[in-house]
Amino acid sequence: MFKTTVTLDDHTRNTLRALAARQDSTQSQILRDAVMHYAKTIVAVDLPSGIGCYESGTSRLMRDTRSVIRTAAQARGLRRGL
Repeated sequence: MFKTTVTLDDHTRNTLRALAARQDSTQSQILRDAVMHYAKTIVAVDLPSGIGCYESGTSRLMRDTRSVIRTAAQARGLRRGL
């Protein structure tokens, strides 16, 4: 894990402390959970509708994205930087 610093106003700090105490958790865990929940909410809204709807049938694209794209571009006569 990485250590980071956040600046909170008094109300937010007090809310965070109360949540941690009520859930018998650490403030860090409350913040991690909140960030992950927020990220899932934002990602679901911001992604184009086709993302995640199709399956390539191979893990190669995920594993070798740059290589696959570079090979496809070269096959079409495209040059880097265009």
